[in-house]
Amino acid sequence: MNTTHPTIATTKTGETHLLEDIRKIEDVMVAFEQAWNSHQMIELNVLFTEDAEFVNAVGKSLRGRSEIVGTHEFYHTTIFRHVRIHRIRLEVRIISSEVALANLIVKIDDGLSPQSDHSRDIKHRLAFVLVKRIKAWLITGAHHTIARFD
Repeated sequence: MNTTHPTIATTKTGETHLLEDIRKIEDVMVAFEQAWNSHQMIELNVLFTEDAEFVNAVGKSLRGRSEIVGTHEFYHTTIFRHVRIHRIRLEVRIISSEVALANLIVKIDDGLSPQSDHSRDIKHRLAFVLVKRIKAWLITGAHHTIARFD
């Protein structure tokens, strides 16, 4: 697992194969963060299932990989072109051998200026449902929530 960012993993006792799955899920989350921060939304294509759903922070439901990628591409060439996410922690919970929940807690840099601290106390929770497809974990559901929490 990536030790530079905290990860909290919850697994069923005695299931040793789950550590590999947790590492692979963390790799998906790192790839999501890298795509966001590089503004290369085309890279999301390999992270989502074809029929995935993504509910963004304002409640708009994006259905299907192409709509998720296309909408993020639009936002990342306009209002999010300088915005970066910074991981606070990742919580991974294996639900079954083929389903997992990952909560990515981040702060979002608004990219306006070094003096800007608009998002200083606001954390974002990106809740992802992942499914295992032919040994690869893919995002099939995501919900972005903005909230003040610990």
